[in-house]
Amino acid sequence: MEVAPYRDWRILVKVFFIGLVVSLGFNIYMWVEISSDNFFTTVPKTPVWVELNKDGLAKTLAELSDKEFTFEKVRTEGVFVVDPSL
Repeated sequence: MEVAPYRDWRILVKVFFIGLVVSLGFNIYMWVEISSDNFFTTVPKTPVWVELNKDGLAKTLAELSDKEFTFEKVRTEGVFVVDPSL
């Protein structure tokens, strides 16, 4: 292989501009498709009704009220801490 810097640079520049043109074409294609709302097409889903788990809700509310009662008790009475150094 003969050293030919002009040939090598010419090949490099051509590959760069071909890549640039391909990238520009792809970006224009993406822009046109997204602008016309043809790119992200989905099938609309039918709404699914979810029933409320009343027993679970009652259980959770009871646990939260117990925690609220415990929090208020600790907040008003304070916490008794034993000093281990004594």
